[in-house]
Amino acid sequence: MGQFIVAAATAIAANPAISIAVASTAASAGVGIQSARRQKAEGKSQQANLNRQAEQEKIAAIDREGQRRRRLNQILGTTITETGAKGIAFEGSPQAVATAEIEQAELAEAGAKVSDLSKISQLRRTGKAAKRAGKNLSEMTLLSTAAQTAGSAASLGMAMKKPTVISASGPL
Repeated sequence: MGQFIVAAATAIAANPAISIAVASTAASAGVGIQSARRQKAEGKSQQANLNRQAEQEKIAAIDREGQRRRRLNQILGTTITETGAKGIAFEGSPQAVATAEIEQAELAEAGAKVSDLSKISQLRRTGKAAKRAGKNLSEMTLLSTAAQTAGSAASLGMAMKKPTVISASGPL
């Protein structure tokens, strides 16, 4: 192994084209690694942003649910107050109307809550997918860089193994 390194160093020093090729290959590998790191970091950043959005949506959904409950209580309070002011006993038909309003409002609230939860869940899934996509892209970049580097190294190895014929007048 040591002899190969010495031979490689000698060949590199003797041939500026090989020196340039080795430097270019090393630079290309470095750029590929940096690109892969950046892609992975971007995926994580997108996931973090989407998780923040999901948390903000969750807070907004809780607020909207509170507003819907306050409106429902206000409507029911108004209905009960108006019915009592008219001297109508809150039994039978008026109570059935109020009960129907309550059920309708609860159904609307349940639908809105499902919609809110769905949106939060979608944001989180999108965040996980963004992180996964960044990781996959990073891995693809690393594999591509490794393949290019291996190809360049193989080409350099072949160039260094070419026999040099020395004649009386010098290398051919």
